[in-house]
Amino acid sequence: MNRRQAYLEKLSTELHSRGMQTTLKRARHLLLHVTNSAASALTESVYCEQQGDAWVFCWAAGQPIGPAENISAVADRIQYVLREVEP
Repeated sequence: MNRRQAYLEKLSTELHSRGMQTTLKRARHLLLHVTNSAASALTESVYCEQQGDAWVFCWAAGQPIGPAENISAVADRIQYVLREVEP
């Protein structure tokens, strides 16, 4: 297993513990698809890449989420983005 996959699997485990659904898939990048279990329309894809000496999680569109060494903070951000909002 390479570092990219290891980081994505750690993130997957963290998000599962928070009630999110995740699936690891291969595309242009190895992607982690994340879905809010309570609202399946709320879904995003995340990948992990090396930038200089650090590994960083990014949204599928390329914007950085946070450093791969801080799984909890990245999971917080993903959970925030995929949250249900009361009307």
